[in-house]
Amino acid sequence: MSSVSCLNRIVLVSDRSDVIGLCRNALGSVYSIQLVDYADFPPFSLDTFPCVLLVDASRPCEPIEAVLTKTRSHNRLIIFVSGAMSRVLSRAPPMCCVPFPCDASLLRRMVEQRAALLPEALLSSSKVCLPEPAEADIAGFEKLTGTSKELRTVKRQLAAVAAENLTVLLLGESGTGKSLAAGLLHRCSRRKNKNYVPVNMASIPDGLVESELFGTVPGAYTGAVKRAGRFAKADGGTLFMDEIAETSANLQSKLLNVLETGFFCNVGSDTEHHADVRFICATNEDLLFLVRTKRFREDLYYRIADYTVIIPPLRERRSDIPEIAGPILTEYGKSLSEEALELLMEYDWPGNVRQLRSCLRRSCILTRSGTIRPENVRF
Repeated sequence: MSSVSCLNRIVLVSDRSDVIGLCRNALGSVYSIQLVDYADFPPFSLDTFPCVLLVDASRPCEPIEAVLTKTRSHNRLIIFVSGAMSRVLSRAPPMCCVPFPCDASLLRRMVEQRAALLPEALLSSSKVCLPEPAEADIAGFEKLTGTSKELRTVKRQLAAVAAENLTVLLLGESGTGKSLAAGLLHRCSRRKNKNYVPVNMASIPDGLVESELFGTVPGAYTGAVKRAGRFAKADGGTLFMDEIAETSANLQSKLLNVLETGFFCNVGSDTEHHADVRFICATNEDLLFLVRTKRFREDLYYRIADYTVIIPPLRERRSDIPEIAGPILTEYGKSLSEEALELLMEYDWPGNVRQLRSCLRRSCILTRSGTIRPENVRF
């Protein structure tokens, strides 16, 4: 067991694939790594959001100097440095610097040391004892089909946080399995015998979203009747808010209050009600970009990101394709020729697992023989 910040984000300022690869290999099983471009730094207030900042010093002097200038405290800073860049870092304490390339274990130790130096006031309310992801029992997450390294990391992260009463933010492209992951989190939680209530924020008209979430009382508007909202239905259980980025500024303010206090009012009433709800949120949007462009509240972002899990796109875990295809092929009594499988493995799958499954079902239906060949595949 380890005591870690619930806000498990590493901010990496880099655009180099070798630096990004090192960080993901060394830290990806424990931390969510948020990539940031030099021009966009800082994406949020480091003084209010506990995180460790990794900076790639391979760029020209000016961007690095700008990052150092904007970073008030160096106690969360790690800088990848080569000999040619040493003069750039004269303003940074030597203990912040690590040579690149470096050993993954060295980087992990440095990150742990920097995290331990974060202001205690920031971490006191956001510390939780979690099992090490490598030790987490992933038995409840088999429905996330695949055995690739990338997906095993996701399963371990989900298993490590499932039993905790933390708000979980699921990030990933459309079709990667965020809704499935949310449902599995609930089933593996201490709330599994209570209601699991999903709501897609993008599917509810603006005029109805508050009544849908908070419920209504008679007379709240023309035709309104007494109705329980999603928060009340999820009392004691889990509320999954998909497409959280699609909420209006006014609703974001109300959501923040509910997440902070647990209290809400029905539409048309001033009477407060309390609901004990665990929140899981998901989006395929870049929430940090929306924060920077003032389209998503910064404080709400911090509140829903107690623990962040990034579900990788299918093109980054192609080795899972045969395993995902297996049950569908068995259902239709079909098989894939080697050429057809090669075609599937080479495709980029912009719609991810959802698109793959649709493609396979379509191919099974259109193939008269027992073997699907390349000409039978319709993306």
